[in-house]
Amino acid sequence: MAPHRWLRTALLALPLLLPAGASAESPPAFLLAFGTYGFAPGQLNWPRGVAVDPAGTSVYVANSANDRVEKFTATGSWVLGFGGYGTGPGQFKQLIGIACDAAGNVYAADWLDGRIEKFTAEGAFLAQWGSNGAGPGQFGHPEGIAVNRAVQVLYVADYDHDRIERFTLDGAFLGQWGASGTGDGQFHGPSGIAVNGLGEVLVTDSGNNRVQKFGAAGAFLGKWGSTGTGDGQFSNPDGIAVDALGAVYVVDGYHDRVEAFAADGTFRSQWGQHGSAPGDFNGPEGIAVGPDGRIYCTDHWNERIQEFGSVAIVPMLPPTSAPWVAAALAVLGASAVRRRSGVRGPTHTPPER
Repeated sequence: MAPHRWLRTALLALPLLLPAGASAESPPAFLLAFGTYGFAPGQLNWPRGVAVDPAGTSVYVANSANDRVEKFTATGSWVLGFGGYGTGPGQFKQLIGIACDAAGNVYAADWLDGRIEKFTAEGAFLAQWGSNGAGPGQFGHPEGIAVNRAVQVLYVADYDHDRIERFTLDGAFLGQWGASGTGDGQFHGPSGIAVNGLGEVLVTDSGNNRVQKFGAAGAFLGKWGSTGTGDGQFSNPDGIAVDALGAVYVVDGYHDRVEAFAADGTFRSQWGQHGSAPGDFNGPEGIAVGPDGRIYCTDHWNERIQEFGSVAIVPMLPPTSAPWVAAALAVLGASAVRRRSGVRGPTHTPPER
């Protein structure tokens, strides 16, 4: 292949390779819904958090009012449930957040008991940590949780104390950040939390109607969102998730919709409205994205989980790529001029034998 041809091919392929935010505005296709209201195994009563295992084959739901974790296949078939009401190991009082690590272990935020509990993928109890309080490693209602699978760190949104706490996967306290307020790095009810492929931490600051982005240890990196009903605005944002290409999905709970953003917070699309038809919501709360890009959302008062197809992602080139892209295009342009004029570029003379 001639040099200008492979260069052109490489440039055309860049949108498929560079991990930046989504630029497609089309909402994802509705695929299916699963779950019914009730108290029996596999039935739902106030579903809140949702998580997908690393393989994308199992979906875990925080079945809050039934004080259970429900495990489903990716197509909605019930597999098993574990938990029960109480304060003992493996029991819950209104679990909310849920997450999976790289090994498939499951972590659940036990809201009223003020603790995090850890289980195997089959529901066997492994560990617990935390208690009600304001000290390091304590919680005033833990809500969203997320795992950085690459470095094995768990992040917890401590709702009442307006902070994020981080732990090892065995529960050792590593640090915290945040305070009450409206400034950068401050919170008014942090709710959902997610980790992107760069290890950055994204938090829905529900009372301030915005998303904040931080480094792995809490350094403030950016924010977006405001109060309202327009594109990129929120009223009590809740669950948040990030896909493999860095696109960010935020549940705008009071507006019964999901909003999608590029990695830098640029608004891309939204879907959902109040109702009970497929794709409608009545109090959406938790959201998760599988490795195949499929999106799962808890539809709180409709007592179901809705599954959507992956968003058509066309990543944007980062600004730092502009100079070399321009230079490459100039080369292609010069090559085209030479071809039209019949002028050949420099030739390579084989060495004498």
